[in-house]
Amino acid sequence: MWVVLKFGGTSVSTVPRWQRICNRVTQVLEEDGHPRVWVVISALTQVTNRLTQALADAISGTNHLKCYLEIFDQHIALALEHNLLSADAAAILVEHEHANRALSPDNVPPVLASLIHEFQNVRRVLDGIRLTEEASPRLRARMLAFGELLSTHLGLEIMKQAGLDRVVRVDSRQEGRLEDASGGATVVLSQGFIAGVVAHTGKLDVVETCVLGRGGSDTSGALFAAALQALRYEIWTDVHGMYTSDPRYVPHARLLRKLDYREAQELAAMGAKVLHPRCIGPAHWANVPVEIRNTNDPHGEKTVIGHMEDSGSPKVVATLDHIPGGVEGTSFALLLIALERLGSVAVVSSCATVSIVGRHLRTSLGELGHLFELLEGTEVLLLSESAEDLNLSFVVRDSDADGLVQRMHAALFPPPENAFSSPMRRSISRDDLLGSSWAELRAPSTPMTNLLL
Repeated sequence: MWVVLKFGGTSVSTVPRWQRICNRVTQVLEEDGHPRVWVVISALTQVTNRLTQALADAISGTNHLKCYLEIFDQHIALALEHNLLSADAAAILVEHEHANRALSPDNVPPVLASLIHEFQNVRRVLDGIRLTEEASPRLRARMLAFGELLSTHLGLEIMKQAGLDRVVRVDSRQEGRLEDASGGATVVLSQGFIAGVVAHTGKLDVVETCVLGRGGSDTSGALFAAALQALRYEIWTDVHGMYTSDPRYVPHARLLRKLDYREAQELAAMGAKVLHPRCIGPAHWANVPVEIRNTNDPHGEKTVIGHMEDSGSPKVVATLDHIPGGVEGTSFALLLIALERLGSVAVVSSCATVSIVGRHLRTSLGELGHLFELLEGTEVLLLSESAEDLNLSFVVRDSDADGLVQRMHAALFPPPENAFSSPMRRSISRDDLLGSSWAELRAPSTPMTNLLL
Protein backbone atom coordinates (compact mmCIF):
# COMPACT_ATOMS: atom_id res chain seq x y z
CA MET A 1 0.00 0.00 0.00
CA TRP A 2 1.64 3.20 -1.23
CA VAL A 3 1.09 6.97 -1.24
CA VAL A 4 3.06 8.93 -3.85
CA LEU A 5 4.20 12.48 -3.05
CA LYS A 6 5.67 14.83 -5.66
CA PHE A 7 7.57 18.01 -4.79
CA GLY A 8 8.76 20.57 -7.33
CA GLY A 9 11.98 22.57 -7.46
CA THR A 10 10.90 25.41 -5.17
CA SER A 11 9.70 22.86 -2.60
CA VAL A 12 13.14 21.23 -2.28
CA SER A 13 15.34 24.33 -2.27
CA THR A 14 15.09 25.61 1.32
CA VAL A 15 15.41 24.19 4.82
CA PRO A 16 11.85 25.07 5.96
CA ARG A 17 10.33 23.38 2.93
CA TRP A 18 12.42 20.26 3.41
CA GLN A 19 11.16 20.17 7.00
CA ARG A 20 7.61 20.22 5.63
CA ILE A 21 8.46 17.41 3.21
CA CYS A 22 9.83 15.23 6.02
CA ASN A 23 6.87 16.09 8.26
CA ARG A 24 4.44 15.11 5.51
CA VAL A 25 6.21 11.80 4.93
CA THR A 26 6.03 11.08 8.67
CA GLN A 27 2.31 11.93 8.75
CA VAL A 28 1.56 9.55 5.89
CA LEU A 29 3.56 6.74 7.51
CA GLU A 30 1.40 7.13 10.64
CA GLU A 31 -1.92 6.87 8.77
CA ASP A 32 -4.22 3.89 9.23
CA GLY A 33 -2.78 0.89 7.45
CA HIS A 34 0.72 2.42 7.64
CA PRO A 35 1.22 2.97 3.92
CA ARG A 36 4.68 3.21 2.43
CA VAL A 37 5.69 6.48 0.78
CA TRP A 38 7.21 7.00 -2.66
CA VAL A 39 8.62 10.54 -2.94
CA VAL A 40 9.34 12.13 -6.33
CA ILE A 41 11.36 15.35 -6.39
CA SER A 42 12.58 17.75 -9.04
CA ALA A 43 15.94 19.48 -9.36
CA LEU A 44 16.57 22.42 -7.05
CA THR A 45 15.12 25.67 -8.34
CA GLN A 46 16.92 27.11 -11.40
CA VAL A 47 19.25 24.10 -11.67
CA THR A 48 17.74 22.77 -14.91
CA ASN A 49 18.00 26.26 -16.44
CA ARG A 50 21.64 26.49 -15.36
CA LEU A 51 22.42 23.04 -16.75
CA THR A 52 20.84 24.09 -20.05
CA GLN A 53 23.02 27.22 -20.10
CA ALA A 54 26.14 25.26 -19.14
CA LEU A 55 25.45 22.88 -22.01
CA ALA A 56 25.06 25.78 -24.45
CA ASP A 57 28.25 27.41 -23.13
CA ALA A 58 30.21 24.17 -23.53
CA ILE A 59 29.05 23.79 -27.14
CA SER A 60 29.86 27.41 -27.98
CA GLY A 61 33.26 27.27 -26.29
CA THR A 62 32.54 29.95 -23.69
CA ASN A 63 32.93 29.62 -19.91
CA HIS A 64 31.00 26.38 -19.46
CA LEU A 65 31.90 26.06 -15.78
CA LYS A 66 30.27 29.30 -14.61
CA CYS A 67 26.78 27.80 -14.31
CA TYR A 68 28.21 24.48 -13.13
CA LEU A 69 29.93 26.17 -10.19
CA GLU A 70 26.73 28.04 -9.32
CA ILE A 71 24.93 24.68 -9.13
CA PHE A 72 27.73 23.22 -6.99
CA ASP A 73 27.65 26.16 -4.58
CA GLN A 74 23.83 25.98 -4.35
CA HIS A 75 23.88 22.33 -3.25
CA ILE A 76 26.74 22.79 -0.79
CA ALA A 77 24.99 25.82 0.73
CA LEU A 78 21.80 23.80 1.26
CA ALA A 79 23.82 20.93 2.77
CA LEU A 80 25.49 23.42 5.12
CA GLU A 81 22.11 24.85 6.18
CA HIS A 82 21.03 21.31 7.06
CA ASN A 83 24.23 20.80 9.11
CA LEU A 84 25.31 17.91 6.91
CA LEU A 85 28.84 19.36 7.00
CA SER A 86 30.75 22.03 8.87
CA ALA A 87 31.43 25.53 7.56
CA ASP A 88 35.13 24.67 7.24
CA ALA A 89 34.37 21.52 5.24
CA ALA A 90 32.02 23.48 2.97
CA ALA A 91 34.70 26.13 2.37
CA ILE A 92 37.25 23.46 1.44
CA LEU A 93 34.84 21.79 -1.01
CA VAL A 94 33.96 25.08 -2.69
CA GLU A 95 37.59 26.25 -2.83
CA HIS A 96 38.84 23.02 -4.41
CA GLU A 97 35.98 22.84 -6.91
CA HIS A 98 36.44 26.44 -8.07
CA ALA A 99 40.20 25.90 -8.40
CA ASN A 100 39.65 22.53 -10.13
CA ARG A 101 41.91 20.81 -7.61
CA ALA A 102 41.49 17.16 -6.71
CA LEU A 103 39.92 16.50 -3.33
CA SER A 104 41.42 14.18 -0.77
CA PRO A 105 38.87 11.59 0.41
CA ASP A 106 39.49 12.95 3.92
CA ASN A 107 38.04 16.30 2.83
CA VAL A 108 34.75 14.82 1.63
CA PRO A 109 32.16 14.26 4.38
CA PRO A 110 30.93 10.66 4.06
CA VAL A 111 27.27 11.74 3.87
CA LEU A 112 28.08 13.83 0.78
CA ALA A 113 30.35 11.33 -0.99
CA SER A 114 27.68 10.27 -3.51
CA LEU A 115 26.74 13.91 -4.21
CA ILE A 116 30.36 14.92 -4.85
CA HIS A 117 30.85 11.86 -7.07
CA GLU A 118 27.81 12.89 -9.13
CA PHE A 119 29.22 16.40 -9.49
CA GLN A 120 32.43 14.88 -10.83
CA ASN A 121 30.33 13.11 -13.46
CA VAL A 122 28.67 16.40 -14.41
CA ARG A 123 32.04 18.11 -14.80
CA ARG A 124 33.46 15.28 -16.92
CA VAL A 125 30.50 15.40 -19.29
CA LEU A 126 30.72 19.19 -19.62
CA ASP A 127 34.47 19.06 -20.23
CA GLY A 128 33.93 16.43 -22.93
CA ILE A 129 31.30 18.55 -24.67
CA ARG A 130 33.64 21.56 -24.44
CA LEU A 131 36.36 19.63 -26.27
CA THR A 132 34.12 18.43 -29.11
CA GLU A 133 31.85 21.52 -29.13
CA GLU A 134 28.87 19.31 -29.90
CA ALA A 135 26.32 17.21 -28.02
CA SER A 136 24.05 14.48 -29.35
CA PRO A 137 20.41 14.32 -28.18
CA ARG A 138 21.41 11.39 -25.99
CA LEU A 139 24.17 13.43 -24.35
CA ARG A 140 21.87 16.43 -23.91
CA ALA A 141 19.35 14.24 -22.10
CA ARG A 142 22.08 12.85 -19.86
CA MET A 143 23.20 16.39 -19.05
CA LEU A 144 19.74 17.67 -18.14
CA ALA A 145 19.08 14.60 -15.97
CA PHE A 146 21.86 15.57 -13.57
CA GLY A 147 19.63 18.11 -11.81
CA GLU A 148 17.29 15.44 -10.45
CA LEU A 149 20.14 13.02 -9.74
CA LEU A 150 21.92 15.66 -7.65
CA SER A 151 18.81 16.69 -5.72
CA THR A 152 17.99 13.10 -4.74
CA HIS A 153 21.56 12.42 -3.54
CA LEU A 154 21.30 15.44 -1.26
CA GLY A 155 17.65 14.80 -0.39
CA LEU A 156 18.42 11.27 0.79
CA GLU A 157 20.82 12.57 3.45
CA ILE A 158 18.42 15.35 4.48
CA MET A 159 15.65 12.79 5.03
CA LYS A 160 17.93 10.47 6.99
CA GLN A 161 18.99 13.36 9.21
CA ALA A 162 15.30 14.10 9.85
CA GLY A 163 14.87 10.63 11.33
CA LEU A 164 13.53 8.80 8.27
CA ASP A 165 15.95 5.91 8.67
CA ARG A 166 14.29 3.39 6.35
CA VAL A 167 14.58 5.53 3.24
CA VAL A 168 16.31 4.48 0.03
CA ARG A 169 17.16 6.33 -3.15
CA VAL A 170 16.01 4.72 -6.40
CA ASP A 171 17.25 5.73 -9.85
CA SER A 172 14.17 6.31 -12.02
CA ARG A 173 16.08 5.09 -15.07
CA GLN A 174 16.70 1.56 -13.84
CA GLU A 175 14.83 -1.46 -15.13
CA GLY A 176 12.72 -3.82 -13.05
CA ARG A 177 9.67 -3.82 -10.83
CA LEU A 178 9.23 -0.85 -8.53
CA GLU A 179 8.50 -3.09 -5.55
CA ASP A 180 11.82 -4.86 -6.11
CA ALA A 181 13.65 -1.54 -6.48
CA SER A 182 12.32 -0.34 -3.14
CA GLY A 183 14.03 -3.21 -1.34
CA GLY A 184 11.34 -3.31 1.33
CA ALA A 185 12.00 0.27 2.45
CA THR A 186 9.14 2.25 3.94
CA VAL A 187 10.21 5.45 2.12
CA VAL A 188 11.58 5.66 -1.42
CA LEU A 189 13.11 8.80 -2.93
CA SER A 190 13.29 9.01 -6.72
CA GLN A 191 13.66 11.54 -9.50
CA GLY A 192 10.99 13.19 -11.56
CA PHE A 193 11.50 14.44 -15.14
CA ILE A 194 13.81 11.59 -16.18
CA ALA A 195 13.34 7.98 -17.25
CA GLY A 196 15.28 5.13 -18.80
CA VAL A 197 14.85 3.66 -22.27
CA VAL A 198 16.33 0.27 -23.15
CA ALA A 199 18.56 0.51 -26.22
CA HIS A 200 19.38 -2.76 -27.98
CA THR A 201 23.05 -2.63 -28.96
CA GLY A 202 24.19 -6.00 -30.22
CA LYS A 203 24.50 -8.51 -27.41
CA LEU A 204 23.98 -6.00 -24.59
CA ASP A 205 20.91 -3.97 -23.70
CA VAL A 206 21.83 -0.51 -22.47
CA VAL A 207 19.49 1.75 -20.49
CA GLU A 208 19.72 5.24 -21.98
CA THR A 209 18.60 8.40 -20.20
CA CYS A 210 15.62 10.31 -21.55
CA VAL A 211 13.90 13.43 -20.23
CA LEU A 212 10.13 13.80 -20.11
CA GLY A 213 9.99 17.51 -20.94
CA ARG A 214 7.76 20.19 -19.46
CA GLY A 215 5.67 18.79 -16.62
CA GLY A 216 7.87 15.71 -16.56
CA SER A 217 8.01 15.49 -12.77
CA ASP A 218 4.20 15.53 -12.52
CA THR A 219 4.08 12.79 -15.15
CA SER A 220 6.76 10.72 -13.40
CA GLY A 221 4.81 10.83 -10.16
CA ALA A 222 1.59 9.84 -11.91
CA LEU A 223 3.30 6.89 -13.61
CA PHE A 224 4.77 5.72 -10.30
CA ALA A 225 1.35 6.09 -8.63
CA ALA A 226 -0.33 4.07 -11.38
CA ALA A 227 2.31 1.33 -11.37
CA LEU A 228 2.15 1.03 -7.58
CA GLN A 229 -1.67 1.19 -7.50
CA ALA A 230 -1.23 3.95 -4.94
CA LEU A 231 -3.92 5.05 -2.51
CA ARG A 232 -3.45 8.60 -3.80
CA TYR A 233 -1.00 10.88 -5.58
CA GLU A 234 -0.20 14.21 -3.91
CA ILE A 235 1.31 17.03 -5.97
CA TRP A 236 2.84 19.65 -3.68
CA THR A 237 3.37 23.07 -5.20
CA ASP A 238 3.09 26.81 -4.42
CA VAL A 239 -0.68 27.10 -4.87
CA HIS A 240 -3.67 25.38 -3.27
CA GLY A 241 -4.91 23.78 -6.47
CA MET A 242 -6.88 24.63 -9.59
CA TYR A 243 -9.15 27.67 -9.73
CA THR A 244 -12.27 28.77 -11.57
CA SER A 245 -10.06 31.11 -13.60
CA ASP A 246 -6.48 32.30 -13.79
CA PRO A 247 -6.02 34.18 -10.48
CA ARG A 248 -3.51 36.55 -12.07
CA TYR A 249 -6.39 38.08 -14.02
CA VAL A 250 -9.34 37.23 -11.75
CA PRO A 251 -8.22 37.64 -8.11
CA HIS A 252 -11.62 36.48 -6.86
CA ALA A 253 -11.34 33.17 -8.71
CA ARG A 254 -12.51 30.33 -6.45
CA LEU A 255 -10.57 27.21 -5.61
CA LEU A 256 -12.03 24.04 -7.15
CA ARG A 257 -12.19 21.52 -4.33
CA LYS A 258 -13.18 18.60 -6.56
CA LEU A 259 -12.69 17.86 -10.24
CA ASP A 260 -13.29 14.90 -12.48
CA TYR A 261 -10.20 13.51 -14.24
CA ARG A 262 -11.54 14.65 -17.62
CA GLU A 263 -12.25 18.16 -16.41
CA ALA A 264 -8.80 18.50 -14.85
CA GLN A 265 -7.12 17.24 -18.02
CA GLU A 266 -9.14 19.65 -20.15
CA LEU A 267 -8.27 22.55 -17.85
CA ALA A 268 -4.59 21.67 -17.96
CA ALA A 269 -4.71 21.34 -21.75
CA MET A 270 -6.37 24.75 -21.99
CA GLY A 271 -3.54 26.47 -20.15
CA ALA A 272 -3.89 25.94 -16.38
CA LYS A 273 -0.28 25.97 -15.21
CA VAL A 274 -0.65 24.04 -11.96
CA LEU A 275 -0.12 20.66 -13.59
CA HIS A 276 0.59 19.18 -17.00
CA PRO A 277 -2.29 17.46 -18.84
CA ARG A 278 -0.08 14.45 -19.50
CA CYS A 279 0.03 13.56 -15.80
CA ILE A 280 -3.73 13.00 -15.51
CA GLY A 281 -3.94 10.03 -17.88
CA PRO A 282 -1.95 7.47 -15.84
CA ALA A 283 -3.81 8.37 -12.63
CA HIS A 284 -7.15 8.13 -14.46
CA TRP A 285 -6.35 4.71 -15.96
CA ALA A 286 -5.31 3.34 -12.57
CA ASN A 287 -8.11 5.14 -10.70
CA VAL A 288 -5.64 6.88 -8.37
CA PRO A 289 -6.99 10.11 -6.80
CA VAL A 290 -4.79 13.17 -7.36
CA GLU A 291 -4.48 15.91 -4.75
CA ILE A 292 -2.94 19.33 -5.46
CA ARG A 293 -1.68 20.88 -2.22
CA ASN A 294 0.24 23.95 -1.12
CA THR A 295 3.66 23.41 0.46
CA ASN A 296 3.32 26.78 2.23
CA ASP A 297 -0.04 25.80 3.74
CA PRO A 298 0.11 22.02 4.32
CA HIS A 299 -3.18 21.88 6.23
CA GLY A 300 -5.04 24.31 3.99
CA GLU A 301 -7.60 23.77 1.24
CA LYS A 302 -6.75 21.62 -1.77
CA THR A 303 -8.05 20.31 -5.09
CA VAL A 304 -8.92 16.61 -5.32
CA ILE A 305 -9.13 15.03 -8.77
CA GLY A 306 -10.95 11.72 -9.23
CA HIS A 307 -14.12 10.10 -10.52
CA MET A 308 -17.16 12.26 -9.84
CA GLU A 309 -20.87 11.81 -10.29
CA ASP A 310 -22.24 13.50 -13.39
CA SER A 311 -23.21 17.11 -12.96
CA GLY A 312 -24.50 19.41 -15.63
CA SER A 313 -23.12 22.61 -14.11
CA PRO A 314 -20.11 24.10 -15.87
CA LYS A 315 -17.42 24.86 -13.35
CA VAL A 316 -14.62 26.77 -14.94
CA VAL A 317 -13.66 29.70 -17.07
CA ALA A 318 -10.06 29.50 -18.26
CA THR A 319 -7.94 31.72 -20.46
CA LEU A 320 -5.17 30.84 -22.85
CA ASP A 321 -2.41 33.38 -23.33
CA HIS A 322 0.06 31.15 -25.13
CA ILE A 323 -0.17 27.60 -26.38
CA PRO A 324 3.26 25.93 -26.04
CA GLY A 325 4.51 25.22 -29.54
CA GLY A 326 1.62 27.24 -31.01
CA VAL A 327 2.10 29.76 -33.83
CA GLU A 328 5.77 30.06 -32.88
CA GLY A 329 6.37 26.30 -33.01
CA THR A 330 7.61 23.92 -35.68
CA SER A 331 4.29 22.06 -35.87
CA PHE A 332 2.43 25.23 -36.81
CA ALA A 333 4.97 26.08 -39.51
CA LEU A 334 4.57 22.61 -41.04
CA LEU A 335 0.77 22.91 -40.90
CA LEU A 336 0.99 26.26 -42.67
CA ILE A 337 3.08 24.75 -45.45
CA ALA A 338 0.60 21.89 -45.89
CA LEU A 339 -2.38 24.27 -46.07
CA GLU A 340 -0.69 26.56 -48.59
CA ARG A 341 -0.62 23.66 -51.03
CA LEU A 342 -4.43 23.79 -51.02
CA GLY A 343 -4.84 27.53 -51.42
CA SER A 344 -4.19 30.96 -49.96
CA VAL A 345 -3.73 31.00 -46.17
CA ALA A 346 -4.13 34.02 -43.89
CA VAL A 347 -2.80 33.94 -40.33
CA VAL A 348 -4.71 36.09 -37.84
CA SER A 349 -2.37 37.08 -35.03
CA SER A 350 -2.88 38.59 -31.56
CA CYS A 351 -5.76 36.28 -30.65
CA ALA A 352 -6.75 34.57 -27.43
CA THR A 353 -9.04 31.69 -26.56
CA VAL A 354 -11.56 32.01 -23.74
CA SER A 355 -12.95 28.63 -22.72
CA ILE A 356 -15.70 27.32 -20.50
CA VAL A 357 -14.80 23.87 -19.19
CA GLY A 358 -17.30 21.48 -17.62
CA ARG A 359 -19.32 18.34 -18.27
CA HIS A 360 -22.56 18.23 -20.26
CA LEU A 361 -22.22 21.73 -21.68
CA ARG A 362 -24.70 20.95 -24.47
CA THR A 363 -27.47 20.30 -21.96
CA SER A 364 -26.53 23.49 -20.11
CA LEU A 365 -26.82 25.86 -23.07
CA GLY A 366 -30.10 27.26 -21.76
CA GLU A 367 -28.46 28.09 -18.47
CA LEU A 368 -25.44 29.55 -20.28
CA GLY A 369 -27.49 31.60 -22.71
CA HIS A 370 -26.95 34.85 -20.83
CA LEU A 371 -23.20 34.50 -21.39
CA PHE A 372 -23.67 35.13 -25.10
CA GLU A 373 -25.08 38.55 -24.20
CA LEU A 374 -21.69 39.36 -22.69
CA LEU A 375 -20.15 38.95 -26.15
CA GLU A 376 -21.93 42.05 -27.42
CA GLY A 377 -19.34 44.40 -28.90
CA THR A 378 -16.69 41.64 -29.00
CA GLU A 379 -15.47 40.27 -32.32
CA VAL A 380 -15.72 36.48 -32.09
CA LEU A 381 -13.38 34.98 -34.68
CA LEU A 382 -14.26 31.36 -33.93
CA LEU A 383 -16.70 29.44 -31.75
CA SER A 384 -16.09 25.75 -31.09
CA GLU A 385 -17.18 22.93 -28.82
CA SER A 386 -15.11 19.85 -28.06
CA ALA A 387 -16.37 16.47 -29.23
CA GLU A 388 -16.18 15.23 -25.61
CA ASP A 389 -18.68 17.94 -24.55
CA LEU A 390 -16.17 19.34 -22.07
CA ASN A 391 -15.16 22.62 -23.62
CA LEU A 392 -16.89 25.62 -25.22
CA SER A 393 -14.32 28.05 -26.64
CA PHE A 394 -14.42 31.54 -28.09
CA VAL A 395 -11.50 32.90 -30.11
CA VAL A 396 -11.38 36.68 -29.70
CA ARG A 397 -8.94 39.53 -30.13
CA ASP A 398 -6.22 39.45 -27.50
CA SER A 399 -7.17 42.94 -26.32
CA ASP A 400 -10.72 41.75 -25.52
CA ALA A 401 -9.81 38.55 -23.66
CA ASP A 402 -9.13 39.75 -20.11
CA GLY A 403 -12.28 41.83 -19.86
CA LEU A 404 -14.40 39.03 -21.32
CA VAL A 405 -13.00 36.50 -18.85
CA GLN A 406 -13.72 38.78 -15.91
CA ARG A 407 -17.32 39.40 -17.05
CA MET A 408 -17.97 35.71 -17.70
CA HIS A 409 -16.46 34.70 -14.38
CA ALA A 410 -18.63 37.20 -12.51
CA ALA A 411 -21.71 35.80 -14.29
CA LEU A 412 -20.85 32.13 -13.72
CA PHE A 413 -19.57 32.48 -10.16
CA PRO A 414 -21.41 35.41 -8.57
CA PRO A 415 -20.53 36.30 -4.98
CA PRO A 416 -23.12 35.20 -2.38
CA GLU A 417 -24.61 38.68 -2.10
CA ASN A 418 -25.50 38.60 -5.82
CA ALA A 419 -26.65 34.99 -5.90
CA PHE A 420 -30.38 35.64 -6.22
CA SER A 421 -29.99 38.16 -9.05
CA SER A 422 -27.70 35.89 -11.06
CA PRO A 423 -29.11 33.85 -13.99
CA MET A 424 -26.91 30.93 -12.88
CA ARG A 425 -28.52 28.35 -10.62
CA ARG A 426 -26.82 27.94 -7.29
CA SER A 427 -27.02 24.70 -5.39
CA ILE A 428 -25.51 23.19 -2.28
CA SER A 429 -23.76 20.50 -4.34
CA ARG A 430 -22.32 23.09 -6.70
CA ASP A 431 -21.17 25.41 -3.94
CA ASP A 432 -19.56 22.49 -2.10
CA LEU A 433 -17.24 22.11 -5.07
CA LEU A 434 -15.96 25.67 -4.63
CA GLY A 435 -13.43 26.68 -2.01
CA SER A 436 -12.14 30.05 -0.92
CA SER A 437 -11.10 32.69 -3.41
CA TRP A 438 -7.48 33.11 -4.41
CA ALA A 439 -7.45 36.52 -2.72
CA GLU A 440 -8.59 34.89 0.55
CA LEU A 441 -6.10 32.01 0.35
CA ARG A 442 -3.13 34.09 -0.67
CA ALA A 443 -0.94 34.75 2.36
CA PRO A 444 0.46 38.29 2.63
CA SER A 445 4.01 36.96 2.34
CA THR A 446 3.33 34.87 -0.77
CA PRO A 447 4.43 36.73 -3.93
CA MET A 448 2.08 36.72 -6.88
CA THR A 449 4.85 35.34 -9.06
CA ASN A 450 4.50 32.03 -7.22
CA LEU A 451 1.67 31.31 -9.64
CA LEU A 452 4.14 31.16 -12.50
CA LEU A 453 5.12 27.50 -12.01
